[in-house]
Amino acid sequence: MAHPKDRPTPDKLPPLGAVEAFVATSQAGSFAEAAERLGISASALSRRLKTLEEHLGERLLVRSKSRIQLTAAGDAYLKAANRALKMLATGKEVALQAEAETVSITTPQFFAEQFIAPHFADFERANPNIHLRIDTSPRVADLRKNEFDLAIRYG
Repeated sequence: MAHPKDRPTPDKLPPLGAVEAFVATSQAGSFAEAAERLGISASALSRRLKTLEEHLGERLLVRSKSRIQLTAAGDAYLKAANRALKMLATGKEVALQAEAETVSITTPQFFAEQFIAPHFADFERANPNIHLRIDTSPRVADLRKNEFDLAIRYG
């Protein structure tokens, strides 16, 4: 592997595709299955794994015809990679929430129960980036204060 002076600095991230290939290979236990899961050729998978090992300066896998085995470094890196990938997945949710828009509605309880509630789940599925906030208090809201986007009243 790489000489210690050739090792990357801690702030240089490995290629995400190479990390993904490593995790898939570790989970699958074989190169063929991992390549199939990722939708890439076995040779492309092998290149990604080699890239990651070169980047880290450590051998992560012991290769054989039928199975792969993690080295001690590979086992440690797999744990770190899984934590990092979970964080990235969580980051996606946080980003989606940041882009979500809240629509605030004030309406009587009866109207909310009879006309909004039956369609609420369908609305959320069709509009995942819009969160409804429904206020059913009997007070009449002043819409000029921007507290609500919509008021539904009758009578």
